[in-house]
Amino acid sequence: MHIIVYLDQGTTLSLFDKVGTLEREMAVYKKLANRQHKITILTWSKGEDKKYVDKFPDFDIKVNDTYLPNRVWMIYQILFLKKDASQSDMVILSNQLFGSYIAAIFASIRRIPFLLRFGYLNSLQDAHNYGKLSKKYLFSYINEFFSMRLASKIITTTTTISSAVKSLNKSLTSKLHVLPNYVDSSTFFPISSDNLIRIKTQPHADKFQIVTTARLSYPKRHDLIIEAISKLSNVKLICVGDGPDKENLQNLSSQLNTDVEFVGRVKNDELLHIYHNSHVFVLFSDYEGHPKSLIEAMACRIAVVGSNVIGISDVLEDQHTGLLTGLNATELAEALEKLQLDEKLRLSLADNAYDHAKSYHLDNYVEQIENILQQTAIQYAR
Repeated sequence: MHIIVYLDQGTTLSLFDKVGTLEREMAVYKKLANRQHKITILTWSKGEDKKYVDKFPDFDIKVNDTYLPNRVWMIYQILFLKKDASQSDMVILSNQLFGSYIAAIFASIRRIPFLLRFGYLNSLQDAHNYGKLSKKYLFSYINEFFSMRLASKIITTTTTISSAVKSLNKSLTSKLHVLPNYVDSSTFFPISSDNLIRIKTQPHADKFQIVTTARLSYPKRHDLIIEAISKLSNVKLICVGDGPDKENLQNLSSQLNTDVEFVGRVKNDELLHIYHNSHVFVLFSDYEGHPKSLIEAMACRIAVVGSNVIGISDVLEDQHTGLLTGLNATELAEALEKLQLDEKLRLSLADNAYDHAKSYHLDNYVEQIENILQQTAIQYAR
């Protein structure tokens, strides 16, 4: 099968690399290439992704190095896709919703099956944040309307989002598949069964270490995490990631006299080391799709705490695989203090989180998405 990966509008391999997720994003396509599928990747780069052609020799990476605007170039690529003689079936696979209408419309014109994959509906969040009369909401709604209507199959990462799609349009029900995100167990794994007991040589072994991995922007609510740890004693917070709110968060940390280290973007091996040397992982967002950072932390056998919102609550079972709290600093501080004082509970939650993370194994994901791709190609050919 020839699988054309359509990255969401504006996304490039360089962007994945910049935020430290390139290897994670490409892992599934490497596995599919190993299964003898041809992989073509359509990126929104203006030449900067050429450097990855040699890095990923198993992929056919298409880069816009012409004078054409990216949208025009992308339409041209889809309209003039050539079938590989060695691959009888061709399918276009998206990685998110934003800008997917372009792939949906022009794949339909070319009569190429289009498989739409996403973790959350932008329209729901835009309606909440800006109102249903806003331009942002209208654009999201129109994009989703055409993309889902024209898609041959729709993959959502959670049953919650799948139910939301059904409520918008029941006629889409037959197209829907639920396939959670994956975790690469060769990259994220526990150090040992008692990895939450501190390594004596750790620089901050005398402190209770908390880690969060997310873009430093308002929906991720780092401000509430910092406020929560200001209520605790002998605690250190490691913030992995970068973003527009970094300076404000640094100022807040200083004002509240908290011990927070902003380490920026880190490579997977360094992130693994941070996880192995932390007591608790926190993800405290306003909303999520199916957060990869959360299941990666769980795969490292760390106790996890999350806000009780869509996406996070789809992964965590409160008091079993983690702790869920209301979206406020006081409840978060109480949950963290409980884990700080009760090592038995913390280790039990970590073990349960690790066991649950096994269900998101990359190999399982590859088998399932391969089956959906094949079903899509067969049904479309009828």
